[in-house]
Amino acid sequence: MINTILIDDDYPVLKSIEKRLQQIDGLNVLQTFTDIAAALAFLRSYGKIDLIFCDIEMPDLNGVEAAPLLTPYCQRFVFLTGHREYALEAFGVRADGYLLKPVDKKDVLKEMAELEREPNSVATDALMSHCLVIKNKGNKEQQLIAIADIICIKAYGHYVNLFCRGNREPILHRDTLDNMELFLKRFGGFLRTHRSYIVAVNAIIKIEEMSVVYLTDGVKANISRRYSAQVKEWLHNLQTK
Repeated sequence: MINTILIDDDYPVLKSIEKRLQQIDGLNVLQTFTDIAAALAFLRSYGKIDLIFCDIEMPDLNGVEAAPLLTPYCQRFVFLTGHREYALEAFGVRADGYLLKPVDKKDVLKEMAELEREPNSVATDALMSHCLVIKNKGNKEQQLIAIADIICIKAYGHYVNLFCRGNREPILHRDTLDNMELFLKRFGGFLRTHRSYIVAVNAIIKIEEMSVVYLTDGVKANISRRYSAQVKEWLHNLQTK
C-alpha cells in the first residue's frame, strides 16, 4: 500500500482529487490539507510517507517554496497544477514529477509505478534532504547549499542572507527567518540568538558578554535578551557533557 497526502488550497478541487485517488487500488490517502503548515505538522507527527501531491499555486507559501520543507518526509514528491508551463519550475526544485488538473488516473498509476521502481533512490534522497534549495530574487536560478556549510542566517526583509563556508558574500534566499528555523530543527545544530539571527553551533568561536557571538569565516551575530536564555542553556549543556 502506497501512503500519500494531498495539498491544495482549493477545497472543492482537493476533495475532487481525493475522490479520484481513493478509487485507485494500492493507494491510501492518509490526509488532505489546504495549507502547507498543517501538512508539515501532520508529517512531523506521522513520519515519512511514500508520496506527496502538492499544488503549486497557493497563498503565503506556494508549492515550489514548500518543496524543500516537504521532500524530507516523502520518497516521491509530485506537483499538482492546472498550467503546463509550471512543469519546468517543478523540476527546478527537488520534485519528481507533476500532474495536470483534472488529475487523470493513468498519470497517477504512472507515478505509483515510478515509486515502486525507486529502491536505489535512498542515497539521492539522503543527499537532497541535507541540502537547501536557494532561490534568488528573480526566481530564475536555483542552487543547492549543503546544510553543513551554513554558518549563520540573518533576516533581510522578506528574505534571508545565508553566510556559508567558503563564500565571501552572503547568499540571498527568499524565505523568512522563522521558516528557516522551522526547517533547520530537523537537522539540529542551529541556535536562534536574536530575532534576526540563527547560527550554526559548530561554527561558534566565542561568545562575548552574552551580546555577540563570533563565528568562523569572520562572521558575527547578535544575541538579544529574548534569546539569551537558550544561548545560556546551550552553553550549560555543552559544559556538562
